Amino acid sequence: MWAVLVGIDEYENLNNTSGACQDALALMGYLTNNRRVPQDHIKCLLSTTARNEGFEQPTRANICSTLHHHLYNNDDIGPDDTILFYFAGYGSSYGNSHDNSSVNALCPTDRGSVADSH
Repeated sequence: MWAVLVGIDEYENLNNTSGACQDALALMGYLTNNRRVPQDHIKCLLSTTARNEGFEQPTRANICSTLHHHLYNNDDIGPDDTILFYFAGYGSSYGNSHDNSSVNALCPTDRGSVADSH
């Protein structure tokens, strides 16, 4: 199993939430202790504990980079391996001008910042 876990309690441009980082850490503990997933198979991005415990901040750039390097461009992942992406934080919905539908999205810590305007 390979996993990317994201927990966001603090946002730059949104109200903060609580419990998301604790949930991601609890899942990481379950995967490593109960499911015996090797630590190097799990990447965890957390907003509140990142400064204190060495986790990367879950910005848009860091989430995309982690997904690309840890999961997509990883020769160690085999065709029968399980991949888990876990996100605890805010989501949003954006209008689609092509067909008047909406597109759902996850909100990184820097949602709405100038750097996030891609």
